[in-house]
Amino acid sequence: MRRTRFVSCLASVGILATVAIVVAAPQGRPQTAPPVGPVPANLLARVLPACDNRPAEATVTFTEDGKTWTFYVAAKNRRYAGVAFASSAWGYSSFIRVLVGVNTNEAVQGIEILEQQETRGLGTRVADDAFRAQFAGKDAAKTPWATRTRGGAIDAITGATISSDAVLAAVRAGLEVYHKHRDAIRRVIEPAGLAAPAGTP
Repeated sequence: MRRTRFVSCLASVGILATVAIVVAAPQGRPQTAPPVGPVPANLLARVLPACDNRPAEATVTFTEDGKTWTFYVAAKNRRYAGVAFASSAWGYSSFIRVLVGVNTNEAVQGIEILEQQETRGLGTRVADDAFRAQFAGKDAAKTPWATRTRGGAIDAITGATISSDAVLAAVRAGLEVYHKHRDAIRRVIEPAGLAAPAGTP
């Protein structure tokens, strides 16, 4: 009788453990972000300088540390005009996907939040104009892409520091890949290459 009760008890514990695992699993941080699909032309237009080509069709990809990066290249009068890319980082409760545009002055043209599922009223504010506007016009290479409390140039959202940090981490990661492949990206439009603006690294 005791053995039967012991086995029954173990079964009950096993069921509870299984339930606990199922409940807890969604709250765990995924190891990698799902791949970002093609970015629509209307969203690219928000972060790129004025152009007369179709950046959504003028793309080049690179693989870094097993991750594929797609760059959307803009042109004006058959000259390189800028580039956009999507990047992501884990925030407070979700991956935050960011679209970043860089112009020919090597400054960030703008950013858009493609996707996030952060805490409503807090982390979701990374999509607000006031937060995103801080990125526009800043030097892509020389700006310390971190919150001001960490010695950077961006004001974090009050009560959503983790979400703010995630956006900055995504921007940093994408810009690192951009700078590594900048010449190849420009050659999508100008096969002979284009000299970088004076003062750029």
